[in-house]
Amino acid sequence: MLNFDDDDIFSGSPIDKWLEIIFHSHRGLAEAELRRLLESLALCEMLLDSQKSEEDWEKQVATMKFSEENHLQERMNNLAIESMGKILTQSE
Repeated sequence: MLNFDDDDIFSGSPIDKWLEIIFHSHRGLAEAELRRLLESLALCEMLLDSQKSEEDWEKQVATMKFSEENHLQERMNNLAIESMGKILTQSE
């Protein structure tokens, strides 16, 4: 796993940079991106609900959060980078 905190080029993790962009971008762009992310999360939860009970998938999520910690962090970094790209391309 890459350690972004020690790299001067990145000066922080992708998630740190994403938060910086969210907090400092035009409010309308940040709001639209946060709404897009909430919609995506809601759709994922609806999909899981249709396949398993909420209690079952919440247990599975808790297990995966612990057992797949590195993969989870990589996925979160990738999503942060994708989200930053969406915000930055709209602000040009």
